[in-house]
Amino acid sequence: MNSNDKVGFIYVLLLLVTTVGLINHVIMIPTLYEVAGRDSWLSVIFTFFLVLPWLLVIPFIARRTQQQH
Repeated sequence: MNSNDKVGFIYVLLLLVTTVGLINHVIMIPTLYEVAGRDSWLSVIFTFFLVLPWLLVIPFIARRTQQQH
């Protein structure tokens, strides 16, 4: 396997941040603001703690599979 075939961690991280950002701004934030009003910022903090374990699993999977196709 060539080193060019590997997906870098930074690229996966940037893709994840872009996806989350688009989903939040287009779908989640307007709906959340309508329902929760000014207290909607609490859900962002709660969601961060739910997503944090998943962010730790991604590098583990990448190392375990050695980034094979």
